[in-house]
Amino acid sequence: MKYYFGAPGTLILLDEADKEIKRVPLAPRNDALETAALTRDDVQTILNAFVIRAETPRIFFESGTSELKATIDGNAKLSCVAH
Repeated sequence: MKYYFGAPGTLILLDEADKEIKRVPLAPRNDALETAALTRDDVQTILNAFVIRAETPRIFFESGTSELKATIDGNAKLSCVAH
């Protein structure tokens, strides 16, 4: 886990045209990548983005936020590939 999640990264939010909306730093904590505390507006921006991407030196994860919402609701699981 530390190999993949032990380096800082970035959460990148994209719109329908793949234009970047926002970047949020990701920090390694307890074998996971976490953001700092998010405001309600930050969370809404994440959920309203068309695509969510997480990048570190060892992983690249991208998913539509509709899949993220389904996962939060317990109805789906996101796939992740290490490069």
